[in-house]
Amino acid sequence: MPTSPADAELVTAFLAGDESAFEEIFRRYAPLTFGVAFRMLGDRTSADEVVGNVFAHATSRLGGLRDPAKLRPWLLAVTASEARHLLRSAIRERRRRERAVALREPAVVDTPGDEAAYAAEVLALIRSSLAPDDQVEVSFSELVVRRRR
Repeated sequence: MPTSPADAELVTAFLAGDESAFEEIFRRYAPLTFGVAFRMLGDRTSADEVVGNVFAHATSRLGGLRDPAKLRPWLLAVTASEARHLLRSAIRERRRRERAVALREPAVVDTPGDEAAYAAEVLALIRSSLAPDDQVEVSFSELVVRRRR
């Protein structure tokens, strides 16, 4: 029974141009990277996306791996990084959608009963708290109090 090549041999072979070495790396580690991504994200589609990103990253970055024997921990670190990136992106997108919805919804001011009576009551309270020389100007959108000194 033939023994499977070590990770370092597979990395070296891939870097030398052997595509079947990368296929073996994928067969060996795709299930593990999927499991880690799925545990982090809780979603199969997102975990599949992470696995694709991990191995796309690996095709271009394996040459920078200092110790080819450490392929497994390197792939797991890349997997965790990609999953965190996907989580952050999803959070940013959700917040962006929430802000967009909030901007579309009109602000509702709930005033009890007759709005004119309520406004008059608020104005009376404001005037009662001011000095006799202070002026109160009321417009539709703001209330301005000018104090005389």
